[in-house]
Amino acid sequence: MLARCWRKAAQRKVDDIAFRRGGFLTYEHADEPVDVAVSVAVLHHLPDFRKGIGLRRIRGMLKPGGRFDLFAVVFPGAEEEIGERIGDWVRGMKDDVGPECAAEVETHVRDEFSIYDGIVEGLPERAGFRIDRSDSQGGFGTAYLCFRED
Repeated sequence: MLARCWRKAAQRKVDDIAFRRGGFLTYEHADEPVDVAVSVAVLHHLPDFRKGIGLRRIRGMLKPGGRFDLFAVVFPGAEEEIGERIGDWVRGMKDDVGPECAAEVETHVRDEFSIYDGIVEGLPERAGFRIDRSDSQGGFGTAYLCFRED
């Protein structure tokens, strides 16, 4: 993910950016507060009770009013045929990007802490963020544009 970010920043000629690798619960931010933090498809690695802790830690790294871009895999909690839809998703990933990615999706569904929409919708607010926009990206991805509330 970091390599992809570096490439995109270079393509766009953005040079006032710093990248850091770290976990929601383990990263120790030693620099000044930042303007923007980004999390892409990793929140599901934490159990629900730790997701809120992780989001509060990100909030603490941001300047007042700072922006947090969150992309998460989110499953609809009220959908009755969710198993069939997940199967379609895995098959589509295999066709679109290959069997390795499809295997990662299967692992995600089977072994990780997937998020239901009813859970994720309140997490950023309880962590001190205001959600300005949420956009379903098709499939099960949702992007949230959040700002630190002060």
